[in-house]
Amino acid sequence: MCPKCTMRGSSDYVGDVVQGYLGSCYLLSGYSAVAENDDRFSNMIVNEQLNNAGLYAFNVYIRGIPKVVVVDDNVPYENRAKYPAFARQGKDNSMWVPLMEKAYAKVTGNYDMI
Repeated sequence: MCPKCTMRGSSDYVGDVVQGYLGSCYLLSGYSAVAENDDRFSNMIVNEQLNNAGLYAFNVYIRGIPKVVVVDDNVPYENRAKYPAFARQGKDNSMWVPLMEKAYAKVTGNYDMI
């Protein structure tokens, strides 16, 4: 989908948060708050390198209990526009936002539950 993408992109992590077709603004605003602090942001991502397996792990809290959520990089994609359909990749080709949104969809059951 994005051969030049990275997990974190540049240092403007808050600017990476862009909403797509899904009404997940409440969730993405929380991601922006986490991205404002480098320590919190670094602790959220378990493996920062994009990999051939396409598997990524994130530290999350579910009802106050810390968990590691693993997702693959197969995110819903808008073919005509050539970008993810829901949370978008950052302007610097960072993929952490759509992958984190997918992790939340996994925790809640699916994208419809978001």
